[in-house]
This record gives sequence, C-alpha cells and structure tokens, in this order.
Amino acid sequence: MLVPVECNRVSKWVRVPQAEDKYNYSQFLQAGSASLSLKDSSNVEVDSDIFDELLKSSGVSFRAEECDGSNAEV
Repeated sequence: MLVPVECNRVSKWVRVPQAEDKYNYSQFLQAGSASLSLKDSSNVEVDSDIFDELLKSSGVSFRAEECDGSNAEV
C-alpha cells in the first residue's frame, strides 16, 4: 500500500511494508530515522498497535517527525 507522508514540509508517497496481511509499523519507520514519531493528518500520534487497523479503515496520511519535534525524512 502507498500512503502520503509529509516530511520537512514536502509530501511524498511511501510504500508501507506488508507481511501476512498486516502492515508493518516498525519496517515503515525504519525507512527513515531510528527516532521517528508518526502522526496522522489530524496531528494525532500513531502507535504500532493501531497502525495496521488505521491503514485498513481510512484514507489516512501521515507526518513524520523526529522525537524531538523536528520534521524528518521517511
């Protein structure tokens, strides 16, 4: 699956890794920095336990940030 992700005020499409019909949160974040925070378009932080369900249930977009609050690359 492809999802739009905003990094450093630039939006781009990013492929979400999938294994056994589940989208992989850890591999998705590993595409960027080790200390990324993922938020949805409503600025709500996305955790690993709801990542798969969120992707399957809505047309979500994401914003990646370094854990210190600055934007990061994915």
